[in-house]
Amino acid sequence: MKLLAYTDTVELGGADLCLAHLVERLAPSIDVAVAGVSERIVERIAGARPSASSHVVAEPRSGHDLRSLVEHVRLIRELAPDIVHASLASPWSCQYA
Repeated sequence: MKLLAYTDTVELGGADLCLAHLVERLAPSIDVAVAGVSERIVERIAGARPSASSHVVAEPRSGHDLRSLVEHVRLIRELAPDIVHASLASPWSCQYA
């Protein structure tokens, strides 16, 4: 099984720390990729699981950022995860994922 753990936060907070704990404790048989818009946050989360791959996509500059949307779609298609876990720091988070 392949899991994509996604966050669009740019400041480390509780949602990201919870996501790091989640990916760390998943069964070893689960292939984990971590993606987000902040390299620092993605590396912090992926660091909890040494076998996880890390992927950074462009942060949306507005609610209609076509370039960022295309990057998000391309990454998800490329990784072809069975599950996408979008970590919501607020109810409006992760719209591009």
